[in-house]
Amino acid sequence: MKNRLKTSKQTEDILNELEYKFNLPRNIILRYAISLSLVDDKSEIKIQSNSSGLELTRSTLTGEFDSIFKGIISIKKEKQIDDDEFFEDMKFHADRGTILLKNLYDFEGNIEKAIIRLSSMND
Repeated sequence: MKNRLKTSKQTEDILNELEYKFNLPRNIILRYAISLSLVDDKSEIKIQSNSSGLELTRSTLTGEFDSIFKGIISIKKEKQIDDDEFFEDMKFHADRGTILLKNLYDFEGNIEKAIIRLSSMND
């Protein structure tokens, strides 16, 4: 079972910027980013495929929501997934979602408006 996830360098750079702007820990920002990526499957985002960025343990990344993230990804893929596939998908959604979250923040101009937009995305 995989226990560590490495983001792209681009994701690490964006997380450092958003950590300062949001005043939240990077793992929490990543949870928002992954959730955003899972909800928004229409945006075409070019992501870097390297793993030279931030390294996180599984428990730091998903916390008590591990089975929820895995379940949502399984539902989206319409099949059961093993831990290796789960981690590949988590890396993809972490890298993609971080870009989406930064774009949302840049568009809205501040954290409050970005969070309001996030909370109403699936209405």
